[in-house]
Amino acid sequence: MRSISWKSLEKNVKLIASYIWNCNASKETIKGVNYDCVLKPKLGYWVIVEVTEQMKLEKVRMDIAKFASSRLSLISDGIFPECYLVMKDEPSNSMIETGKENMVNVLSYLSFSSLFINYESYFHVRAKKIFGSSVNPLSGKPDQLRYTPVFYKDHKTNANLDLNAIVKLINEGKRIILLGNYGTGKSRCIRELFMNLGSKQSATLKYPIAINLKDNWGTRKAEEIIRRHFDNVGLSDVADSILKIIDNEKLLLLLDGFDEIGSQAWSHDPQKLKQIRAAALSGTKDLIQKSKGAVIITGREHYFNNDNEMYSLLGLKQEDTILIKCKDEFTNEEMEDYLKSLSNIIDLPLWLPRRPIICQIINSLDVNDIEKIFVDSNSAVEFWKTLIYNLCVREARINPVLDSDTILKIFIKIGQMTRNKIGNVGPITVSEINKAFELVVGSSPVDDSAVMLQRLPALGRISAESNDRQFIDNYILDGLRAENLVQIINENLEKVKNEKWINPLDKLGIEIVSIYIRESHSANGFISYLFDNIDIDNKVLLGDIIASLTFYASKNPMDLGGITLSDSYISTLSLSNTLIDNFVIKDTIIEEIDITNYCCSRISFKDCIFKKVYGLESIEKAPSFISSNHIESCEKESISFYNNQMKLQPMQLIFISLIKKLFFLGSGSKSERELLSSYGNDDDKKLVLEVVKILHKEKVIKKSNSQKDVTYIAKSFNKPRMKNILTELNHSKDKLWLEIEKISSNNDQ
Repeated sequence: MRSISWKSLEKNVKLIASYIWNCNASKETIKGVNYDCVLKPKLGYWVIVEVTEQMKLEKVRMDIAKFASSRLSLISDGIFPECYLVMKDEPSNSMIETGKENMVNVLSYLSFSSLFINYESYFHVRAKKIFGSSVNPLSGKPDQLRYTPVFYKDHKTNANLDLNAIVKLINEGKRIILLGNYGTGKSRCIRELFMNLGSKQSATLKYPIAINLKDNWGTRKAEEIIRRHFDNVGLSDVADSILKIIDNEKLLLLLDGFDEIGSQAWSHDPQKLKQIRAAALSGTKDLIQKSKGAVIITGREHYFNNDNEMYSLLGLKQEDTILIKCKDEFTNEEMEDYLKSLSNIIDLPLWLPRRPIICQIINSLDVNDIEKIFVDSNSAVEFWKTLIYNLCVREARINPVLDSDTILKIFIKIGQMTRNKIGNVGPITVSEINKAFELVVGSSPVDDSAVMLQRLPALGRISAESNDRQFIDNYILDGLRAENLVQIINENLEKVKNEKWINPLDKLGIEIVSIYIRESHSANGFISYLFDNIDIDNKVLLGDIIASLTFYASKNPMDLGGITLSDSYISTLSLSNTLIDNFVIKDTIIEEIDITNYCCSRISFKDCIFKKVYGLESIEKAPSFISSNHIESCEKESISFYNNQMKLQPMQLIFISLIKKLFFLGSGSKSERELLSSYGNDDDKKLVLEVVKILHKEKVIKKSNSQKDVTYIAKSFNKPRMKNILTELNHSKDKLWLEIEKISSNNDQ
């Protein structure tokens, strides 16, 4: 057992005894013999408890003899004594048997405390259950991801607090609110606090219990929450004991998800919503107010109208409560350390959001999926699709009234509504969210459906005083807008043509659409849409289409027939190595344009504003097709988003992917079938086999034949060389890279 002082040992035993027998426990002298603890639960029945920290058999025999002398005297007075000898550590079998022979229960301090609450059993069971939203997003099972130590921010002092600092505050009896946006690690913090505090329970005699508030819909009293919690973990008999200490400082409450409790109706009236929240949280408030020990409760920021409402509805006093917040993102160092724990070759991509939920999803993937995300050229898009899929699956699991596909459609519709929002990510009114639901489902949201709407991930309140929502993550929003654009084109939706959007697709959204065009072979369909609708009011929609087509990697020229787009707003155009041609853009703001290796001759810009031109050494040297426009800044290098991979030929990209797979991911060997499985078209598969042939010829890998398949094995001594090639790429002078580069150039001619 962990170290505990004699004074604490004696004090704790008395306290436990008073809980077990529901009466006062105090020192007493019986017939001239002093005892540490005597209880008198009913007439004619006493409980005598002696405490010892010595573990010698002789001392135990002396204490047992002491009981024997008092027992006879008490029995003669008509009192039956039940005797306990509590030892600091586990007694030996001979000590236990000696006690039994003399009608004395000899047991350890831990075993004695288990007579009141078998906390060891609770800790074991609870640790295996789910903590709030800390789950594997694919399996729905408890999250087993290694905890990445992070800092939390003290709202008042602005100080950084790590997990140990929060543990210290809880042990000091503090009351804490932990706020954070979706996916920032609130539930994981509760789990780590529980594991830390619970593992030390035998020494502190404090009882941390971790309750998922989402499991307590409809509760109105503290007792209901306690009993439901222990029913859920299969330890119903423990509830009575916990209720005995509900007003004692020994009970530590770890409450997760105040924003996830309550079947709430959806309302346009802020006061009505406040009343709904008050009713939903009445049981939680009662529990907190009855508790006299430490409390930490978590939830999403801006769930309440303001801080005063938050403290009031949670039953906390602002002056006595510590408010801390989860940071929205990991630092680069924290993310890099985490990625290195998965694979020593994975570098931190610029496009990867640095949030805890991202780590959670990455960790849930198998090696093949990790390869697809971090190795294949479309990694940003693949990752977005994985993320949005898991967000919707998670919400459907929490509230099964809607399936994940329906939730995604609602998401996409809300994303469309932000296209004409001045703030880009919002604000989104309650009525607009209702409308999105109605358009997808066909009816108005009520009860459980409204709960789902109120807590949609990636949507948060725009401010503490407002009931409106906004997307807290533009990364998610941009992808939703892209999916919506594809839907608009495929279904030729009429209503959006008359809308006047002001927010264009950003880089991720453009890439999602361009990849869709390539994979679905739908370039002609997008071009036809431009021809048929060039005069519609929604010029931003048309600008998104042109932007996506410029990023579309086509081997054939794309002639836009001389169309003219006016009064649009485009985030990014790529004319680098593109084959799109024959169009005019007028009176348009273009945030970024890449003209590196520009080769088309029939593209014209008139009276446009370019915020930044990539591939241009100086504004004075701007080529004629853009020189008459307003250029605010320029960069000599190619656009950073259109990264180093984008400037490489298909064979070079395949070479990079194969090197990573063979040398840095997995076991160092791959079957031919595995290497080909990531590539869908025959041309790419031919290039894979050609690259493998070169690697084998140059003795970079070796070949192993079997009846089932051919296996290629990386020669480990080449690993440093391969790492240098991956680092240098187009700057590499390695003969292997130069050979791949030469063949790529010949193939492209």
